[in-house]
Order: sequence, then C-alpha cells, then structure tokens
Amino acid sequence: MRLYAPLLLASTTTALSGGFGGAAKTKKKKKNTTPLVEESEAYAKLRKWAIDGGATLDGVRESNGALVATKDVKKNGVLATLPSDLALALCDPDEDEADHAACAKNFYEFKYEDQFGDYVATLPDAPPSPVAWSADEVEALKWPPLIEEVQARKKRVDEVASEASLPADKVERLAAIAASRAYEIHLDKKADLTEEERKEVEGAAQMSTKVIRLLLPFFDSAARASSPSCKVEVKDPKKDDSTFVLKAQKALAEGDAVTVPYNIGVTTTADVLLNHGAVPASRLDGSSYADARLLARHPDTDIPGSPADDRAVADDSSASEPSREAARLRLSLKNAKTNKKHTSFFKAIKAGGRIGAQK
Repeated sequence: MRLYAPLLLASTTTALSGGFGGAAKTKKKKKNTTPLVEESEAYAKLRKWAIDGGATLDGVRESNGALVATKDVKKNGVLATLPSDLALALCDPDEDEADHAACAKNFYEFKYEDQFGDYVATLPDAPPSPVAWSADEVEALKWPPLIEEVQARKKRVDEVASEASLPADKVERLAAIAASRAYEIHLDKKADLTEEERKEVEGAAQMSTKVIRLLLPFFDSAARASSPSCKVEVKDPKKDDSTFVLKAQKALAEGDAVTVPYNIGVTTTADVLLNHGAVPASRLDGSSYADARLLARHPDTDIPGSPADDRAVADDSSASEPSREAARLRLSLKNAKTNKKHTSFFKAIKAGGRIGAQK
C-alpha cells in the first residue's frame, strides 16, 4: 500500500510547502541543557533500515524517544530525507476519507507489522489519548462539546473493532498513533470531479477537501510544537521517487530539539488534547485565541467550579494524570482574558458544531 504516497504527492505541493523567509543565519554553539542519551537499539535498527531504503539521517538522532539535531544547521538547512516509498499510507486516496479508527484498521489490513517491523518496534505501546480515559475522567473535563467528541471517538473505535474483528485495544492504540503522529495531506476533492460536478459544488460552504494520513518512519518521532524548530516538505512531488525532507525553520545547534508543527486543523487547546492526550504547558497561557474556543460553553464565558478545588487536583500527585490534566485546563480557562475579537467566535461555537475532526 505504500505506493499510494508518490501518487498523491503530486497534487499536494502547496499544502506541504512552506516559505523560506530571510537569509540563513548561523547559530552560535551552546551547551545543551537537556541530558542526551545514546540512540536506543530499536532506533539504531530503524536507522539502518531507513538508510538501506534510501533515507539520509545524518542530521538527526533519537534521544529519550524524541529527535535532536546531530550538528549545527542553518535556517532552511536539511537535517534528513525519507523516500516516499518508506512512508506508510494509512488510507487509500481513491476511497473516502479514513478517520483515525479506520486508519488503525488499515494499518492491520495492509500488514504493516510484517512489512515495517523495525519501524513498528519504535511505536509507543500506550500513546496518551483521552479515548483511553475512564468515563469519570472524561466527565471531569466538564465541557460538553469536548466530552461528546471523546465519547464519539470511543464509540467509533468500538465500531471499527467490531467490523474488522480486531481487539478494541489494538484499534484504540493505532488510532491514537494516527492522531498524534501521522503526517496529514489535505487533498482538494474537486480535483476528482467532472466539470459539471464542479459547477454544482462551486460556492458550497463546506470544505471540499479530504485528509490522507501517512506515517513517516523516524520523522514522526519529532515532537509537535506551536513554534516548531523544523518542518517537513516534499522534494520533486510530481515524480514517483518523491522525497520527504526535514528542514530547519531556524538555525539549530547540535543537541537542539527537533520539533515539527501540529497538523492542519489542530489549532485549539481542545484539538491538542483530543489528538495528543495532553496539552503542553506552553498552550495553557490563559489568554490565547485557542483557549477561547472552550470558554464558549456559557453565555458569560464563566466555567463553574472552585479554582481552589482544581488547584488541589492539579497539584495532587496521587490523582490520575487525566484528572490533573482536566483541572489544569479548567484553571487556565478560568483565568482567560476575553476581548471583542472573540465575540463572533463565541457565537459561532455556541450555535453548534463539534470541536476537533468531524466524523
């Protein structure tokens, strides 16, 4: 199934490409403050497999499950490349869009465990996901739209598991991996329509795109960030031997963390929680536009509950991590500042619609 990747890249150049910005600058060497460890045995095997398959990984290595730079790199400098033949397509571009649970089913049906064993060995056994939370922990979020979306994802996992005769925990795990690690390509559905069909949908309010998800060995070990240090582009997208390229978005020094952007559409605090199972502290500033989406629950943007109670839960090391995460989110939102630019946003969210991916 990996032959899909070259076929779909030709129509996605603009979706994957980014601007080059200013002239390259050299970053002064600095002492890395995060202790690095030797690349694990699993990643050493993955590195050999990828290089044997045509990848170049001289600018990155794994440390504690994440990626770091192995040398000083200028802005727009290339750290690594990966042939599209090594990418794992989680859906067929000729079929309807596959949601995260369907991607999990495809992973097993495409027999990727057999074909990409060295890569599969590096995937997390229990990736964080609110779908794995207990009913009480989900209810602790106290935001109906977010709770409903988590419940919808749980239900979808069970449906796919039943339809495909797969264990629900396996589907749940791979769905979480697809949500947090897969590289998304957004295709224009109109490209597959006839001229007459295009005229019928012209001006339609709904999005006319579908999402293709790919797992990129080694690349997808990079952490996601709101202000990433790197980005993924595609070299020669119209050729069958297209290549994914990991580029620096700023000058990097040896040992610096290699981070990449969140996927298209993952813009709110809720999206991050849904797709990654937790929200980095950098997203909990209490005043961001992303947080405003969750504040729209009540007309006066008030979220009930005692801040003191939430603070106690957030600081309680004996409490479950999902409960602490929910408490931290609520504390952030209770302290959020609102202004006039959020007004229309509040109204739109109150009018209906779910947070996160539509099912």
